[in-house]
Amino acid sequence: MKKIRIYQCTKIQDTPSPAVEVLSESMRSSQKKSIKIDAAEMLTQYQASNGDILLVLDEDSPYEEQLHFVLLRDDQIIGYIKYGGLYTPGVFKEISRENDDLRFTFASDEVLSLTLNKTATRWNNQLPPGARYQGGWFQPQYLSLKITGTAT
Repeated sequence: MKKIRIYQCTKIQDTPSPAVEVLSESMRSSQKKSIKIDAAEMLTQYQASNGDILLVLDEDSPYEEQLHFVLLRDDQIIGYIKYGGLYTPGVFKEISRENDDLRFTFASDEVLSLTLNKTATRWNNQLPPGARYQGGWFQPQYLSLKITGTAT
Protein backbone atom coordinates (compact mmCIF):
# COMPACT_ATOMS: atom_id res chain seq x y z
CA MET A 1 0.00 0.00 0.00
CA LYS A 2 1.45 3.35 -0.97
CA LYS A 3 0.47 6.89 -0.02
CA ILE A 4 -1.07 8.92 -2.84
CA ARG A 5 -2.80 12.26 -3.50
CA ILE A 6 -5.42 11.59 -6.17
CA TYR A 7 -8.65 12.64 -4.48
CA GLN A 8 -9.55 16.06 -3.15
CA CYS A 9 -12.10 16.77 -0.51
CA THR A 10 -14.46 19.77 -0.41
CA LYS A 11 -16.64 20.54 2.58
CA ILE A 12 -20.29 20.77 1.54
CA GLN A 13 -22.01 20.83 4.93
CA ASP A 14 -21.15 21.56 8.56
CA THR A 15 -24.44 21.15 10.36
CA PRO A 16 -26.32 19.13 11.50
CA SER A 17 -23.48 16.72 10.70
CA PRO A 18 -20.39 17.25 8.58
CA ALA A 19 -20.29 16.11 4.95
CA VAL A 20 -17.69 16.32 2.21
CA GLU A 21 -17.60 15.79 -1.53
CA VAL A 22 -14.72 13.68 -2.83
CA LEU A 23 -13.49 14.07 -6.41
CA SER A 24 -10.48 13.05 -8.46
CA GLU A 25 -9.20 15.00 -11.45
CA SER A 26 -10.42 12.23 -13.77
CA MET A 27 -13.92 12.47 -12.23
CA ARG A 28 -13.96 16.21 -12.94
CA SER A 29 -12.85 15.84 -16.54
CA SER A 30 -15.28 13.00 -17.33
CA GLN A 31 -18.22 14.65 -15.54
CA LYS A 32 -18.62 11.64 -13.24
CA LYS A 33 -20.77 12.02 -10.18
CA SER A 34 -18.88 12.98 -7.02
CA ILE A 35 -18.81 10.87 -3.87
CA LYS A 36 -20.51 12.30 -0.77
CA ILE A 37 -19.18 11.10 2.60
CA ASP A 38 -20.49 12.15 6.02
CA ALA A 39 -17.11 13.26 7.34
CA ALA A 40 -15.36 16.61 7.81
CA GLU A 41 -11.89 16.19 6.30
CA MET A 42 -9.57 13.78 4.54
CA LEU A 43 -6.57 12.70 6.57
CA THR A 44 -4.76 10.55 4.03
CA GLN A 45 -5.23 8.19 1.09
CA TYR A 46 -3.52 5.01 -0.06
CA GLN A 47 -3.42 2.86 -3.17
CA ALA A 48 -3.62 -0.91 -2.70
CA SER A 49 -1.67 -3.44 -4.75
CA ASN A 50 -4.71 -4.11 -6.98
CA GLY A 51 -5.32 -0.38 -7.64
CA ASP A 52 -8.15 0.12 -5.13
CA ILE A 53 -7.99 3.39 -3.19
CA LEU A 54 -8.41 3.68 0.58
CA LEU A 55 -9.50 7.08 1.89
CA VAL A 56 -9.10 7.88 5.59
CA LEU A 57 -11.36 10.69 6.79
CA ASP A 58 -12.47 12.00 10.17
CA GLU A 59 -15.21 14.20 11.60
CA ASP A 60 -12.81 16.80 13.06
CA SER A 61 -14.50 16.72 16.45
CA PRO A 62 -12.10 16.76 19.41
CA TYR A 63 -14.51 15.04 21.81
CA GLU A 64 -16.46 12.66 19.60
CA GLU A 65 -14.02 11.74 16.88
CA GLN A 66 -14.77 9.06 14.31
CA LEU A 67 -12.63 7.69 11.53
CA HIS A 68 -14.08 6.78 8.15
CA PHE A 69 -12.26 4.15 6.08
CA VAL A 70 -13.67 4.25 2.55
CA LEU A 71 -12.47 1.78 -0.09
CA LEU A 72 -12.95 2.86 -3.72
CA ARG A 73 -12.73 0.88 -6.93
CA ASP A 74 -13.24 2.76 -10.20
CA ASP A 75 -14.55 5.76 -8.23
CA GLN A 76 -17.25 3.63 -6.55
CA ILE A 77 -17.45 2.81 -2.83
CA ILE A 78 -16.95 -0.93 -2.32
CA GLY A 79 -16.13 -0.88 1.41
CA TYR A 80 -16.78 1.45 4.31
CA ILE A 81 -16.00 1.13 8.02
CA LYS A 82 -16.66 3.79 10.66
CA TYR A 83 -14.59 3.61 13.84
CA GLY A 84 -15.05 5.72 16.99
CA GLY A 85 -17.80 6.56 19.39
CA LEU A 86 -19.53 9.00 21.69
CA TYR A 87 -17.23 10.98 23.98
CA THR A 88 -14.17 9.41 22.32
CA PRO A 89 -11.33 11.79 21.54
CA GLY A 90 -8.80 10.36 19.14
CA VAL A 91 -6.01 11.11 16.71
CA PHE A 92 -5.22 8.86 13.74
CA LYS A 93 -1.55 7.86 13.82
CA GLU A 94 -0.16 5.52 11.18
CA ILE A 95 2.28 2.97 12.56
CA SER A 96 3.07 0.94 9.46
CA ARG A 97 1.71 -0.28 6.15
CA GLU A 98 2.74 -3.52 4.54
CA ASN A 99 1.16 -5.09 1.50
CA ASP A 100 -2.53 -4.26 1.89
CA ASP A 101 -2.52 -3.88 5.66
CA LEU A 102 -2.54 -0.55 7.53
CA ARG A 103 -1.59 -0.52 11.22
CA PHE A 104 -2.53 2.53 13.28
CA THR A 105 -3.53 3.86 16.70
CA PHE A 106 -6.48 6.11 17.36
CA ALA A 107 -8.14 6.64 20.76
CA SER A 108 -5.84 4.54 22.92
CA ASP A 109 -2.55 2.68 22.77
CA GLU A 110 -4.24 -0.25 21.02
CA VAL A 111 -2.79 -0.99 17.61
CA LEU A 112 -5.46 -1.67 15.02
CA SER A 113 -4.97 -3.39 11.70
CA LEU A 114 -7.13 -2.52 8.70
CA THR A 115 -6.82 -5.10 5.93
CA LEU A 116 -7.93 -4.63 2.34
CA ASN A 117 -9.08 -8.04 1.15
CA LYS A 118 -8.78 -8.99 -2.52
CA THR A 119 -12.01 -10.97 -2.43
CA ALA A 120 -15.20 -9.98 -0.67
CA THR A 121 -17.20 -11.85 1.89
CA ARG A 122 -20.93 -11.37 2.37
CA TRP A 123 -20.74 -12.16 6.07
CA ASN A 124 -19.80 -9.37 8.42
CA ASN A 125 -16.40 -9.96 9.95
CA GLN A 126 -16.06 -9.54 13.69
CA LEU A 127 -15.14 -5.89 14.30
CA PRO A 128 -13.64 -4.36 17.47
CA PRO A 129 -15.86 -2.29 19.77
CA GLY A 130 -16.68 1.09 18.23
CA ALA A 131 -16.37 -0.14 14.63
CA ARG A 132 -19.23 -0.79 12.24
CA TYR A 133 -19.74 -1.43 8.56
CA GLN A 134 -21.72 1.13 6.58
CA GLY A 135 -24.21 -0.21 4.07
CA GLY A 136 -26.48 -3.23 4.09
CA TRP A 137 -25.99 -6.36 6.19
CA PHE A 138 -25.23 -8.55 3.21
CA GLN A 139 -23.19 -6.03 1.25
CA PRO A 140 -19.87 -7.56 0.12
CA GLN A 141 -17.11 -6.66 2.60
CA TYR A 142 -13.60 -5.93 1.33
CA LEU A 143 -12.32 -4.39 4.58
CA SER A 144 -11.58 -6.02 7.91
CA LEU A 145 -10.48 -4.32 11.13
CA LYS A 146 -9.02 -5.93 14.23
CA ILE A 147 -6.97 -5.10 17.31
CA THR A 148 -3.48 -6.55 17.01
CA GLY A 149 -1.76 -5.39 20.19
CA THR A 150 -0.59 -2.28 21.99
CA ALA A 151 1.86 0.42 20.98
CA THR A 152 5.15 0.33 22.82
